Amino acid sequence: MASYPNKPIQDGIASKKNYPRWHRIQRSLPNMPSYPNKPIQGGIVSKQTYPRWHRIQTNISKGASYPNKPAQDAIVSKQTYPMWHRIQTSLPKMASYPNKPIQDGIVTKQAYPREHRIQTSLPKMPSHPNKPNQDAIVSKQTYPRWHRIQTNLSKMASYPNKPIQDGIVSKQTYPRWHRIQTNLSKMASYPNKPTQDGIVSKQTYPRWHCNQTNLSKMASYSNKPIQDGIVSKQVYPRWNRIQKKLSWMASYPNKPTQDGIVSKQTYPRWHCNQTSLSKGASYPNKPTQDAIASKQA
Repeated sequence: MASYPNKPIQDGIASKKNYPRWHRIQRSLPNMPSYPNKPIQGGIVSKQTYPRWHRIQTNISKGASYPNKPAQDAIVSKQTYPMWHRIQTSLPKMASYPNKPIQDGIVTKQAYPREHRIQTSLPKMPSHPNKPNQDAIVSKQTYPRWHRIQTNLSKMASYPNKPIQDGIVSKQTYPRWHRIQTNLSKMASYPNKPTQDGIVSKQTYPRWHCNQTNLSKMASYSNKPIQDGIVSKQVYPRWNRIQKKLSWMASYPNKPTQDGIVSKQTYPRWHCNQTSLSKGASYPNKPTQDAIASKQA
């Protein structure tokens, strides 16, 4: 399936840390280029991960001569696999959907209730190329926080060089970013955005500190959605208070937070940022230099 676009699981969406069971599938999927439209047919399930499905694996591989019918030719009998027997009827209806590994009714509502919701939404996504989280891989019940990203990601196809759109925000890296996804999509028109460099220190937000390097690399990207409204009132209530002060600093050239905005007494944890932020003066068009937290975010 290497040549098939819009492959939800195949492009590293499921990392070893987040989805250890699915991580093993990742390598086997690219080996399926010769199988036309046969999602379960090429060793997707290992004996260790899904022992019940491993038995189906051999029979499914025998179905290579069946065009567009992965598991639909009585591979699973009612006695052997009662839960999967119900798939038998629905699978033939899916033959018209090309290149959709998880989308063809593989999971039933009874067997996998959480995954069943993916079945309906997946067929709607084929026109969006290269969008890692966009193909409804995560259902609302399983991953409620990421389910909301699905809609916004599909809307961002027209935005050039979008950070969120190219897998920058993965489930592993940015679990808390889902709340600002709406605001971020509205920020496309703001050039040279505020939160791109040194906003978070290693001491204050160790998890976000690792983002600092990646964000600074995005200086050449225009219309960067992550660059604005990074801190919302809901996510970072304490940062919301300095929102107005930061906006007052617009008249200061290249020195947004650097002129004593955060004092040691008022914001002890952020005081340590003062030194590092001042070092960012040499960066042209720096995100942290002007209005770090916008009112909209």
